[in-house]
Amino acid sequence: MLKEHTIYTTLEPCAQCSGMMILCSIKRTVYGQTDPGFGKAIERLTLDSKKWNEMGYKPYPRKVISDSSKTKYCEHLDEAYEEVGGSITEFLLTEKAKSIFSSSLEELQNYNLKYPEENRSILEHAYKTLASVRPGIPTICIKEKLTDSE
Repeated sequence: MLKEHTIYTTLEPCAQCSGMMILCSIKRTVYGQTDPGFGKAIERLTLDSKKWNEMGYKPYPRKVISDSSKTKYCEHLDEAYEEVGGSITEFLLTEKAKSIFSSSLEELQNYNLKYPEENRSILEHAYKTLASVRPGIPTICIKEKLTDSE
Protein backbone atom coordinates (compact mmCIF):
# COMPACT_ATOMS: atom_id res chain seq x y z
CA MET A 1 0.00 0.00 0.00
CA LEU A 2 0.99 3.63 -0.40
CA LYS A 3 0.01 4.99 3.02
CA GLU A 4 2.75 7.59 3.27
CA HIS A 5 2.62 8.80 -0.34
CA THR A 6 1.31 12.07 -1.68
CA ILE A 7 0.17 12.43 -5.29
CA TYR A 8 0.68 15.80 -6.96
CA THR A 9 -1.56 16.29 -9.96
CA THR A 10 -2.45 19.03 -12.39
CA LEU A 11 -6.22 18.59 -12.14
CA GLU A 12 -8.38 17.79 -9.12
CA PRO A 13 -8.94 14.02 -9.06
CA CYS A 14 -12.08 12.65 -10.72
CA ALA A 15 -14.25 9.91 -9.20
CA GLN A 16 -12.27 7.08 -10.82
CA CYS A 17 -8.89 8.49 -9.71
CA SER A 18 -10.24 9.25 -6.24
CA GLY A 19 -11.52 5.69 -5.87
CA MET A 20 -8.16 4.28 -6.91
CA MET A 21 -6.33 6.56 -4.47
CA ILE A 22 -8.58 5.39 -1.65
CA LEU A 23 -8.19 1.71 -2.60
CA CYS A 24 -4.39 2.13 -2.68
CA SER A 25 -4.45 3.97 0.67
CA ILE A 26 -2.78 7.09 -0.71
CA LYS A 27 -2.24 9.48 2.19
CA ARG A 28 -2.83 12.75 0.39
CA THR A 29 -3.40 14.36 -2.97
CA VAL A 30 -2.46 17.93 -3.91
CA TYR A 31 -3.93 19.34 -7.10
CA GLY A 32 -3.29 22.50 -9.09
CA GLN A 33 -6.51 23.14 -10.97
CA THR A 34 -9.95 22.86 -9.44
CA ASP A 35 -12.31 20.76 -11.55
CA PRO A 36 -15.63 22.62 -11.52
CA GLY A 37 -17.56 19.78 -13.16
CA PHE A 38 -16.18 16.62 -11.58
CA GLY A 39 -14.24 17.86 -8.56
CA LYS A 40 -14.71 17.04 -4.89
CA ALA A 41 -14.81 13.33 -5.76
CA ILE A 42 -12.70 12.31 -2.76
CA GLU A 43 -14.99 14.29 -0.49
CA ARG A 44 -18.03 12.63 -2.09
CA LEU A 45 -16.68 9.20 -1.13
CA THR A 46 -16.88 10.28 2.52
CA LEU A 47 -20.58 11.16 2.20
CA ASP A 48 -23.05 9.17 4.28
CA SER A 49 -26.07 8.93 1.98
CA LYS A 50 -27.76 6.32 4.25
CA LYS A 51 -29.00 9.19 6.41
CA TRP A 52 -31.18 10.42 3.52
CA ASN A 53 -32.13 7.16 1.85
CA GLU A 54 -32.05 3.61 3.19
CA MET A 55 -30.69 2.48 -0.19
CA GLY A 56 -27.75 4.89 0.21
CA TYR A 57 -24.19 4.06 1.12
CA LYS A 58 -22.09 4.51 4.21
CA PRO A 59 -18.86 6.52 3.73
CA TYR A 60 -15.87 4.58 2.46
CA PRO A 61 -13.75 3.78 5.54
CA ARG A 62 -10.34 4.79 4.15
CA LYS A 63 -9.63 8.50 4.03
CA VAL A 64 -7.49 10.51 1.62
CA ILE A 65 -6.68 14.15 2.28
CA SER A 66 -7.30 16.25 -0.84
CA ASP A 67 -5.92 19.78 -0.97
CA SER A 68 -5.67 22.47 -3.57
CA SER A 69 -2.09 23.67 -3.98
CA LYS A 70 -1.51 27.04 -2.36
CA THR A 71 0.69 28.47 -5.12
CA LYS A 72 -0.11 31.64 -7.02
CA TYR A 73 -0.14 29.59 -10.23
CA CYS A 74 -3.10 27.55 -9.06
CA GLU A 75 -4.96 30.76 -8.30
CA HIS A 76 -4.04 32.03 -11.79
CA LEU A 77 -5.40 28.84 -13.37
CA ASP A 78 -8.67 29.07 -11.46
CA GLU A 79 -9.05 32.78 -12.31
CA ALA A 80 -8.25 32.21 -16.00
CA TYR A 81 -10.74 29.36 -16.17
CA GLU A 82 -13.44 31.55 -14.60
CA GLU A 83 -12.93 34.04 -17.44
CA VAL A 84 -13.18 31.38 -20.15
CA GLY A 85 -15.61 28.82 -18.68
CA GLY A 86 -16.67 25.77 -20.67
CA SER A 87 -14.81 22.48 -20.63
CA ILE A 88 -11.95 22.29 -18.12
CA THR A 89 -10.11 19.92 -20.47
CA GLU A 90 -10.35 22.38 -23.35
CA PHE A 91 -9.22 25.20 -21.06
CA LEU A 92 -6.11 23.26 -20.01
CA LEU A 93 -5.15 23.05 -23.70
CA THR A 94 -5.32 26.82 -24.22
CA GLU A 95 -2.35 29.14 -24.65
CA LYS A 96 -3.34 30.93 -21.42
CA ALA A 97 -3.11 27.71 -19.39
CA LYS A 98 0.15 26.76 -21.15
CA SER A 99 1.58 30.18 -20.26
CA ILE A 100 0.70 29.71 -16.58
CA PHE A 101 2.25 26.22 -16.52
CA SER A 102 5.38 27.50 -18.29
CA SER A 103 5.78 30.27 -15.70
CA SER A 104 5.43 27.80 -12.85
CA LEU A 105 7.94 25.41 -14.45
CA GLU A 106 10.44 28.25 -14.85
CA GLU A 107 10.07 29.20 -11.18
CA LEU A 108 10.46 25.57 -10.10
CA GLN A 109 13.58 25.14 -12.20
CA ASN A 110 15.07 28.24 -10.56
CA TYR A 111 14.08 27.24 -7.04
CA ASN A 112 16.89 27.19 -4.48
CA LEU A 113 16.86 24.87 -1.51
CA LYS A 114 17.45 26.92 1.62
CA TYR A 115 18.52 23.92 3.72
CA PRO A 116 20.02 21.42 1.25
CA GLU A 117 21.51 19.01 3.80
CA GLU A 118 18.26 18.72 5.75
CA ASN A 119 16.37 18.11 2.51
CA ARG A 120 18.92 15.90 0.75
CA SER A 121 16.93 12.65 1.06
CA ILE A 122 13.74 14.33 -0.18
CA LEU A 123 15.59 15.86 -3.12
CA GLU A 124 17.23 12.53 -4.04
CA HIS A 125 13.86 10.78 -3.86
CA ALA A 126 12.32 13.47 -6.08
CA TYR A 127 15.10 13.06 -8.68
CA LYS A 128 14.71 9.28 -8.61
CA THR A 129 10.95 9.63 -9.11
CA LEU A 130 11.39 12.12 -11.96
CA ALA A 131 13.90 9.79 -13.66
CA SER A 132 11.28 7.02 -13.69
CA VAL A 133 8.63 9.19 -15.37
CA ARG A 134 8.02 8.57 -19.06
CA PRO A 135 10.08 10.53 -21.64
CA GLY A 136 8.72 13.92 -22.64
CA ILE A 137 8.36 15.30 -19.13
CA PRO A 138 10.66 18.34 -18.73
CA THR A 139 13.75 17.90 -16.59
CA ILE A 140 13.53 19.80 -13.31
CA CYS A 141 16.74 20.77 -11.54
CA ILE A 142 16.48 22.28 -8.07
CA LYS A 143 19.43 24.46 -7.10
CA GLU A 144 20.95 24.30 -3.66
CA LYS A 145 21.91 27.42 -1.74
CA LEU A 146 25.40 27.16 -0.35
CA THR A 147 24.62 29.13 2.79
CA ASP A 148 21.53 30.27 4.62
CA SER A 149 22.55 33.92 4.10
CA GLU A 150 22.04 33.86 0.32
